[in-house]
Amino acid sequence: MPLAAGFGGMALDAAGNLYVTTQLEPGAGASTRYNSASDWMPMVLKIPNRGAGEATFFAGTPNNSNTPDNRNTCRDGALGTGQFGTWPYGMVIDKAGVLYVADAACGVRKVAADGTLSTLSPASAASAVGIAIGRGPFGEETLFVAGWGHTLVAMNRLSGETQPYAGVGASVDAHYQDGPTKSARFWGPFALAGTADGRVFVLDAYNNRIRVILP
Repeated sequence: MPLAAGFGGMALDAAGNLYVTTQLEPGAGASTRYNSASDWMPMVLKIPNRGAGEATFFAGTPNNSNTPDNRNTCRDGALGTGQFGTWPYGMVIDKAGVLYVADAACGVRKVAADGTLSTLSPASAASAVGIAIGRGPFGEETLFVAGWGHTLVAMNRLSGETQPYAGVGASVDAHYQDGPTKSARFWGPFALAGTADGRVFVLDAYNNRIRVILP
């Protein structure tokens, strides 16, 4: 198993399997070596026994060559066929064991229990980095997604339908503002956590704050 060049997000299922989004060093098996910053294999790894077991490839394409056709490519399919974009960041898992991955280059991706990768919403959640399941505009089927645009969208995790949820973007001169969701400002909302009562906690990285959005 190659060593990781960089980790993104984690999620734990009811059976104690840990899933990790990562960029892997190119190569094969234990002989893998990191070649350059432009070589990567964005993958999801599965580690049983609450992370104490042996890691295996779960979703994506292992040992994928760094060619123009593969680089930043969004491809649906089973393990060995499906491909993430530049970097899979945040990840969350539902009660059925379906993973939802914030793929910065490809939007929100779904990973089924068998590792099959599909695209839930490509364009409307582009640059996605943070993701959480919670109660919101789409009831219990709501995903909250944060991106490099410093805003949050609400997404129906069944249909992929989205709508703006919080934040109006940010700049160096105007990047922090509490208040109603339509006027609040975030600056780097890179990680999210949702609650059953509709609250959303936001790791607002560049503002050095943990924020909460009330329902």
